[in-house]
Amino acid sequence: MTIEKERCISLAPSMVFRKSIFERLGPFKQVYGFNTFDFNMWFKIAEKYDVYHINKILFEYTIHKNQMSQRHWRAPESPTGPIGMSIEIIDSIARLVDSSIVDKKKYRKLLSVKLLNLNMKLTRDITIVIKDL
Repeated sequence: MTIEKERCISLAPSMVFRKSIFERLGPFKQVYGFNTFDFNMWFKIAEKYDVYHINKILFEYTIHKNQMSQRHWRAPESPTGPIGMSIEIIDSIARLVDSSIVDKKKYRKLLSVKLLNLNMKLTRDITIVIKDL
C-alpha cells in the first residue's frame, strides 16, 4: 500500500507487532535519513511477515511545531521527510524486484511506474533543498 500510494500510510504509534518480531529483526535503524527510521522498520517487517490494515480510528494524533513531522514532512521549503521516504521506497522496490512476487507482469509494470514517479518526486524535492541544481 505504501509503494502503491507513494507515501507513508502509517504512524509509529499505530503499528502493533509481536516482541519476537522486533527481537528477530533488530531495532529501528536510520538507514537513509534520521527521520525515516520507523518507515524503514515497517518495510523490514512487511518483507518477512504478513501485515494487515485495520480501517478504524484507534487513537488521536497531536501535531505541534517542534515535532519531527512538522520540521521534515510538512515544511515545503525543506522536504527532508519526503526525500528520505522516496529513498526508502526505492530500496523496498529493489528488494521486491529481487523477490518471487515480481514474476508477475502486472507487478513489474506497477514497480517500474512507481520508480519513474519516485525519481521525478525525488529530483523535485532535492532541487528544493539544493538550489543550484
